[in-house]
Parts: sequence; C-alpha cells; structure tokens
Amino acid sequence: MSEPEPQFLRTTPTWWAGPFTRVILNEVLLQVPPGLLYHYTTLAGLLGIISQQEIWATHTQYLNDHREFRHGLDIFREELETLIIACAEPERLECLRELRDAIFDEWANINVCVSSFSEGDDSLSQWRAYGGSSGFSIGFPGDHLASLMNPEHSYLAPCIYEDDKQRAVARALLDEAADQNLARARVGTPHLHLPTGGSLRAYLLRFAPLLKHRKFADEHEWRIITKPLMCHLPRFDFRSGGSMITPYYRFPLADEQNTFRVSRVVVSPTPHTGEAHASVKSLLVRFNFRDAEVSSSEVPYRNW
Repeated sequence: MSEPEPQFLRTTPTWWAGPFTRVILNEVLLQVPPGLLYHYTTLAGLLGIISQQEIWATHTQYLNDHREFRHGLDIFREELETLIIACAEPERLECLRELRDAIFDEWANINVCVSSFSEGDDSLSQWRAYGGSSGFSIGFPGDHLASLMNPEHSYLAPCIYEDDKQRAVARALLDEAADQNLARARVGTPHLHLPTGGSLRAYLLRFAPLLKHRKFADEHEWRIITKPLMCHLPRFDFRSGGSMITPYYRFPLADEQNTFRVSRVVVSPTPHTGEAHASVKSLLVRFNFRDAEVSSSEVPYRNW
C-alpha cells in the first residue's frame, strides 16, 4: 500500500505549482523551520514589531539589494534558453518561446512582498546590513511563524543557494508551464483570459524570491513570501525609502488562533551595552513578554 498523500498536497492551491513540480518543490516548501528564526532590524523596527505585532514585508522590487529578484529571473532565463535549444518538437518549441516573452514582461507593478529571517542570532554580516548603530535580532519561534501561514496567501520557506537546486526548480517550473500551455493549445482552450506564458508568471513570482546567490549562503535565510497583493488592501502601505517611496505589506504576527510570540532579542554591538540591554528588557515587560530572553552580541564589531 502506498503512503497517504501529505495534507499539504491535498490542500495546495493552484498559485503554488502544479502536480508535476511538487516532488522537487516539497523538499523546500515542506521543511520544518528551526526552533527560532531571527529577524534583524533597527531600533525603530524593534519598537514597531513589538508594539504593533506585525512585521513589514517589502515589495520584491524594492529590497535592499535590487539584484535579488533579478538573480532568480536570470536562472529561469538561462534554463529556458537551454530548453529552447534542445527542443525538437515544433508545438512545444512555440510554447517555450511564449514562456520567454513572459519572463521579459514588466514586474514592478506586481505586488509580491517578502520578509526575511535568519537561522543565526548573532551574524556580523547581518549587523552590518540591517543593524545600523543600534540593531537587534528578534527571535521568533519557528513553529509560530509557520502557523501564521495561509496556503492561499503566503508561505515560509528557506532560501536556496545551491546552483544545481536552483536550476532544478527552474527547469521543473518551466517544464510544467510548457506542458500546461501545450495541453491548452491541443484542446483549443482560448488564451484570452491567461497572462503571457500561462502559469509561468505566477510561478516566477512565488519562487524566484527563494533563489539567492551562493555568496549569501552564510545568512541561512528563510522568507515569508506573499502572493500578489492589491494596492488597496488595508495592510498594503508605503514608506519613505532612501531615494523613493517603498511599497510594503504589514504582515500580522498574530491572528484569531495564534497569539503574538517573541522568545529572544539579541542586542547588536553597541557602546552602551548595559543600558541597551536594560531598555529592551523593559520594553518586553511592558508588552507582556517578561519571559523573553535578552542577550548581547558577542561579535567584535564597532559601528560608532
């Protein structure tokens, strides 16, 4: 007797991926997060997260490193060109070329937002990137973050850094999108209601944010990734960025079934360790997190 299909597969919505790609994607999407995942942030970020019980998920086109999303798209483009060169079937070749048009479409107006976490609690690279002169890493229970995910709205998964795995994911999604378009063409299903490339655009939006360059592997990053969001949603908002307005989504860290949970806060390297430690502890007590641990970074780093 075969093993029962996992509940995830029975409830997977169409915006994730189709049946042919599930085997390879489940290795990533069904991973259980570690005991704690850390979000690195500034003083203002810590105050907002603790007081508002939400975290800001930034639009993929406005991340600190604008190349992140493009890296994933480049992987898809390269694998697609390989498939096109090797394809000897005229009908499938036409579908693959249609997929190429989809990859080159405009992405900035599609509102997929991400929020980042790390398995590491005291990372020099993260302090440099996000901590400023007064930073913090907030430790959230991994099971709590996972419980907040809604398959129709968002998911939590680790980033993929290995080139071979990235390309395997890209090939699986490209093959699936091509199979879908070829099947529609053969039965005469009209394409008027479908975007260019069929389902590929949706796949790219969901999974390209997980594909990160191998040089970032020491971040051990996990991400919350949303499905495309409408601008008029109450939680879709805008903030002042370094040189432009930055769209983001105020992702709730509590709901009717799950109360807000914080287990630990690590204070970044600072010239006022004692005072910083004490004030964070007072903040947590004020918001009923008396049992949350507060510790100080052990990284020998100075930013003052």
